[in-house]
Amino acid sequence: MCKLCDLKQVFDKDLTDEERKKAIEEELCKAEIVMTLDSNPDIGIPMEELGLTYEDFQNAESYEIEEDDYEIGRENFEKKSQFKIVNLYLYDSNAYGSRGYGSNSREFCIKLATRTRSSVMRYQDILRLTPNPGLGQGGSNIYSVFRYRGGKNCKHFWTKYYYDTESQKLVKAPNSLQPKQVDKGSVGGAPE
Repeated sequence: MCKLCDLKQVFDKDLTDEERKKAIEEELCKAEIVMTLDSNPDIGIPMEELGLTYEDFQNAESYEIEEDDYEIGRENFEKKSQFKIVNLYLYDSNAYGSRGYGSNSREFCIKLATRTRSSVMRYQDILRLTPNPGLGQGGSNIYSVFRYRGGKNCKHFWTKYYYDTESQKLVKAPNSLQPKQVDKGSVGGAPE
């Protein structure tokens, strides 16, 4: 899809003027994020630098949490773990298979899914995708790609992995420690 196609969908919907304005602002915000991705190939860590491939992420074991891991609390989880952990994220979707997007995907999602098939993101990389002030939801200074992804009805989600820089072991974070995603106006938790 193209930016104009995304905007055309906004005009084709039956929206109030205020809803249409917010939808246009969101699409402009996502267009700016796409431009940021296109103009900054250094956002993310190339998988090859870590000695990993996309298939390694797809085949990563899930880290099982022991009962005593819960007792020490989330903030101390990484200290107790046997890993010297770096948190890594992929932009995934169960709906589209290994390519990461489909024919009905927004350009924003296509670019981000394509990027994370060759480079993984750290949370600070995702934060670098924040658009210019005033282009976030409702005119705010941020649009959280981490929380809102491609927006309402987006079929993508961030998947969190732990990577041990010493042993080069990769594991998928347990479901209980995966990032909370905001969908259709629901309230999500803070990022990990």
